[in-house]
Amino acid sequence: AGTAGQVLTTGGAGANPSWADRPFDVHAFYPGIPTASAKVLRIPVGRAVVFAANFSGSYFKASANATSSTVFDVQKNGSSIGTVTIAAGTTTATFATSGGTSQSLAAGDLLAIIAPASPDATLADPGFVLVGTR
Repeated sequence: AGTAGQVLTTGGAGANPSWADRPFDVHAFYPGIPTASAKVLRIPVGRAVVFAANFSGSYFKASANATSSTVFDVQKNGSSIGTVTIAAGTTTATFATSGGTSQSLAAGDLLAIIAPASPDATLADPGFVLVGTR
């Protein structure tokens, strides 16, 4: 028997099935260059979700490199729970959670990604996928 809330998944041909957490991915996109403190994402989550330490498995893409290091704030109910930092001259992101630990949200909590107060002049079309489980 699996843990409550898990689903049975196939291991493919010749492999046994196993129990797994259900995925819960959150997508966000901001067209163009974000303005100061722009709300890239602001949604209530419909189900309890857990994001792994340092948002493991999450992704970031942009259409143009950052001029300087750029930090987006990830918030739960208005308080920071982590950051997404894009290195200067790249679109490479480093994800970090507060304390390097997993972060949990309950159904109805507000999840937000906020652009920096001093926006980068060239980082354009940022897209995020925060990978969680429920």
